[in-house]
Formats: sequence, C-alpha cells, structure tokens
Amino acid sequence: MYQPIDPGSLFGEHFGCGAKDPAGGFTFMVTDFYEGHNPRLVHLPETATAAPVPTRVPTKPTLGEVSVRRGGGLFNDCLMAIAPDGVIYVQSSSGIWKVSK
Repeated sequence: MYQPIDPGSLFGEHFGCGAKDPAGGFTFMVTDFYEGHNPRLVHLPETATAAPVPTRVPTKPTLGEVSVRRGGGLFNDCLMAIAPDGVIYVQSSSGIWKVSK
C-alpha cells in the first residue's frame, strides 16, 4: 500500500474516500490533513508489488480551486463511485460532483 512521506506531520495526507476503478486499480480523494486543503484525486494500481507513487487524476478546474471558492474543506468527508465508462462521481458536503477522466 501507499505510504505518505510524512504521515505524522500536521500537513500529512488524508485519504477521505475512494472507489474501485472498473479499468483497474483504485481512485482516492486525498486532502492535506490540516483543515482539508489541497483536495485532489489520485489513482493507485491494483497490482503494485512495492509502495506505489499515486498518479494524479487531473480535473479542470482543480478540486482545490472549487473548494476554495466554496469556503474550504469541501471534500473533507466524501463518498465516491466510478461508472463503467470511467466517470467519477464524488458526493461532498454540498452536492454531487461529476469528474470526467
């Protein structure tokens, strides 16, 4: 499994929610632990044999930009599902977001 560089720091990573990707692997919502800043989606492979480096899933606008516009902490608690066509759905504290790959 993935190990953050500094899991004990105030600004360490928090894996808020995740889902199995039908194309393989897993996608997770990651925020910086302190106040939920810098939300981002990352993908981890299913068959990794060593600690993998997560691949960032690009979004436009970034989830951080969306969160800041809404006052921050938008994706601290979430649910996620990934459709067979790869579209990612994230339920945040204020609604459901559709993210196309």
